[in-house]
Amino acid sequence: MTSCTKTLIELLDECWEDEELRLKFLADPVGVITENCGMSGIQGMDAEIAANTEHSMQIILHTDTPDKFQIYSQRHPRRLGEAEDTTE
Repeated sequence: MTSCTKTLIELLDECWEDEELRLKFLADPVGVITENCGMSGIQGMDAEIAANTEHSMQIILHTDTPDKFQIYSQRHPRRLGEAEDTTE
């Protein structure tokens, strides 16, 4: 059994701060979640990137059943302000 090293929320926060991790997450959400959060129950699910913008991500994980698991993350406005250059 894999131990959970971080929560899904912590992983998504980290994705917004680490562009390489964000790109890896968008390329393989199931693998990145399993590797970082120990959520092995999602292995074998298909991932659909429903939205990917500069400020938001929406990923839908699903199987052949009608059940779906949606992940939506939006860059926090506080983090947007930190990224802006405020020097004059």
